[in-house]
Amino acid sequence: LDWLSAKMQDLSFRGAAILMIAKQQGTGRTTLADMIETIIGIENVENVPFNRLTGDGVFNDWMEKPLVVTNETKDTSDTKSYFKVYESLKDYIDPRPKRERINPKYGQHRFSMVYSSYLMFSNHDNALAVAGGDRRFYVMPNAITPASPAYFTDLNKWLEVYLAMVTRKRYRLRGAPSSCT
Repeated sequence: LDWLSAKMQDLSFRGAAILMIAKQQGTGRTTLADMIETIIGIENVENVPFNRLTGDGVFNDWMEKPLVVTNETKDTSDTKSYFKVYESLKDYIDPRPKRERINPKYGQHRFSMVYSSYLMFSNHDNALAVAGGDRRFYVMPNAITPASPAYFTDLNKWLEVYLAMVTRKRYRLRGAPSSCT
């Protein structure tokens, strides 16, 4: 929670990458990502498939987003070994802000200071070969038993109400006609 709080208050906070592991489906990892996206804004979050995160693909403009989320963290490629994936992640998942060369799909290469924080979800205990004590990663287990569907229904209703309230507030701040607020 301290990590989330720090990121919410200052989008330039990086912190360690969070690897959240839950062996069962339905423990709320995606709901957590949706809530964070709602709170800090969709424009500040990029959902990146794990293979792109580990170097498959030439475009990396997702690195400029304050929060990068990957829902299925597990190396499934045949071209990289289990440990090479970890080594490639270490290069840019670092708690310190870093100057990176950005290669967007459309546009020219540029250098940018990146402040991305990483939230990675997995159903596998062996998702990454993280060395013990590595300051770049914080591995945390998630709930063992999923909450009831009613819990998530209520939580998602609350989130919809919150999103509507935030959207109206942002719209008012931009000078929308009073009939729209």
